[in-house]
Amino acid sequence: MIGSVILKRRPAHFVVALSAVLTSVSAAGYKINPFKDRNTGGELTQRAGSADAVHEDITYAAIACADDHGGVAPIGPTPLCLHRSSHVAERPAGGPGNIGNAIIVGVWWNDDPHGFLYRNDVWNGVLSWLAAKSTASRVRKQGPQHRERATGRLLYRSHFHDLQFLHAMAAKDGEEASRTRQQIIDWIAFTYRVSTGEHGEGASLHGLGSPVRELFTPADPRLTVSYLFKRSRMRELATRELALGSLLHVVQDSFAASHAVRKFEASDACPSGRITQFYAYQGQREKAHGAQDTRKALNESLASRFTDLQNPVEASARMILFVRRKADWNQEVLPYVRETLLCLDGAAEISGSGKFGRAQRWGGED
Repeated sequence: MIGSVILKRRPAHFVVALSAVLTSVSAAGYKINPFKDRNTGGELTQRAGSADAVHEDITYAAIACADDHGGVAPIGPTPLCLHRSSHVAERPAGGPGNIGNAIIVGVWWNDDPHGFLYRNDVWNGVLSWLAAKSTASRVRKQGPQHRERATGRLLYRSHFHDLQFLHAMAAKDGEEASRTRQQIIDWIAFTYRVSTGEHGEGASLHGLGSPVRELFTPADPRLTVSYLFKRSRMRELATRELALGSLLHVVQDSFAASHAVRKFEASDACPSGRITQFYAYQGQREKAHGAQDTRKALNESLASRFTDLQNPVEASARMILFVRRKADWNQEVLPYVRETLLCLDGAAEISGSGKFGRAQRWGGED
């Protein structure tokens, strides 16, 4: 295969770095694989311990389901994606590659808000991403003064600090579930309005009514909606589709077992099931967390834990259909998000590390 030839010609440190970046974990949710179907339709990392392209596979399954339903997105209890949600298969190689698909690049954004991965030279992009994640991880382990100096970097903030809601997680232990949920809803609302064109790509982020504006310094006049989601080399990608990808990433991560606790039986407030706790990453063990972000863990959950209405393919397809027909946020989308997707009731606990904590023995030693 093409991938085998390329890897044989690369120095050993490239393969080591590649394996490290594809298996490294943080508060990053289901795994991504920026090499999968990137340009040629091939699998460049088959011989290098490749990561599962879970987000990509969920997204393609959801798009296929949405295509089956045209412009209709029912809010009722009838699932849309029965045949798509029982198993998420690895997408066959083929097509133009993910680097040309703005929705998939947007799905990467939550893991890569600086756009390192969107480069034709995929190796240099991944190595830059690896270096940034390594720096962020070191900063996390240093004193508060170092962490404060790193807060300008979105990658650090989204993986280890106050923007962990981008992965459907709390910023720290002891956070009220209602606060975490509201931050997630604020982000979904913002990206939804960008995806539908209500927020134009040239709009100043601080001129919008969204609470998201409070997350970014007002001193930067460049901070438009478009600038937030793409670097200059991404000018060919549609900002609206990048925002939709980011929205789907959050939705999908809310189903990852090391990110949130879901109960699928009905309660008075949540007839379709509910979230009883959002986890915070800081106290979790990396291997235990990461083991729940694989395709194997996803398909086990699809087979035994998720319901037809509550699973990441179904939820993603509904959001795609909402966007396609520009459903009213307050009348249609928000009720679905609050009452089904992210429903809370009185049983919700404050955030913690749960069974994935460092004092636990879950999934082996780090």
